[in-house]
Amino acid sequence: MSFWQELQLASSVNNVIGWIVLAFLFIAIVLYALLPRERAKIRTASLIFIISLFSLVLAATLSYRGQHGRAYVWAKWASLLLQRTAFVSLASIFLFDIVLTSIRLRPPRIMRDLIVALAYILVAIGSLQGRLRPVRGVPVVISRLGSAARTDRLHRCRWHRMSTSHRCAPRPGPRHVPAPLRNGAA
Repeated sequence: MSFWQELQLASSVNNVIGWIVLAFLFIAIVLYALLPRERAKIRTASLIFIISLFSLVLAATLSYRGQHGRAYVWAKWASLLLQRTAFVSLASIFLFDIVLTSIRLRPPRIMRDLIVALAYILVAIGSLQGRLRPVRGVPVVISRLGSAARTDRLHRCRWHRMSTSHRCAPRPGPRHVPAPLRNGAA
């Protein structure tokens, strides 16, 4: 396969990667011209998109050389995550500063930030639940760490006094010893 075909294959959108890049650039330029106070965010989104393109080219280069190992998978995943993050940034600027302003709605800044943060979280979760094997195991590892912490806490409870509320009693230590007994005086 040619490098261009490998690039399209790595992008997960096959024949439309060129159109996606052009659409992103067009939207960014239009927003940059229309909204001077949001130019810093647009530049940041554009920079993130450019980094995602570099990561995509890296993944395509690895695939072109026949290396489909972990480096290829992680480069492809990073590219898709960064690309989606850049699109969420531009979409939030378009939604809040163009669409909602045109219908005379101006949500508070904290609400806007929380909605955008939720969108970033959903993009990250969606990227983690993709078809990429090394990334798919991350939630399993996190859940196992959580269950190990619960097991450890229950294990410690067996060896110490239980309180009446069936929770672990505090371990005896310097804070729980009465003041006269701390210094060795009885």
